[in-house]
Amino acid sequence: MQYFNEKELGKPNRNVEEISQSVWGGIVGLINKHKSDGYFGYGFPAECLDGKGVIDCSAPNFNLALNAEIPKLAGSIDPSHPPDTLTILDSIQFCHKSIGKPINGSWHDYFGHYDYNDFDVEEGRRIFRGEIETLFSRNGIAFRLNELGVNF
Repeated sequence: MQYFNEKELGKPNRNVEEISQSVWGGIVGLINKHKSDGYFGYGFPAECLDGKGVIDCSAPNFNLALNAEIPKLAGSIDPSHPPDTLTILDSIQFCHKSIGKPINGSWHDYFGHYDYNDFDVEEGRRIFRGEIETLFSRNGIAFRLNELGVNF
C-alpha cells in the first residue's frame, strides 16, 4: 500500500543511519504481534498440553534466545528504551531467521485452538520483510531487509 503523501510527494530519501525511538517502538510492536500470532512458533514452538502439536510461540524461549544471541538488549525489548542501531539490526535478523507463517491443522475442541500442521517459512519471512521495509522506508532509514538479512 502506498500512503497518500507518498503519492503526492514521493517517498522520503533513505539516508538516515540511526534508528529512532519511534521506529524501534514499531519494530517492538511487530515482534510482539508475531509472538502472539504464532509466527515465531516456527523457531520457538509451544506445544499443546496434549503433546500432539505446536499451537503457539513459546515467548519465554524466544526471549531467552534473543537475549543470548543479542546480549546488548540487556534483558528486554523495551519500546521506550531503544538500544543502539546495530543491536536493533541484529534483533531484526534474529527475528527474520526465526519466523514462519503458521498453517492451521486440525481444530482442537477441548482447548479451543488450532494445532499448526506446519509453517510457511518463506511466506512468514516475506511478510516480516515487508513490514520492516515499510517502517524503514516511511522513516527514511538507509538499511534494508532482504532474503539474506539486513543490508546498507
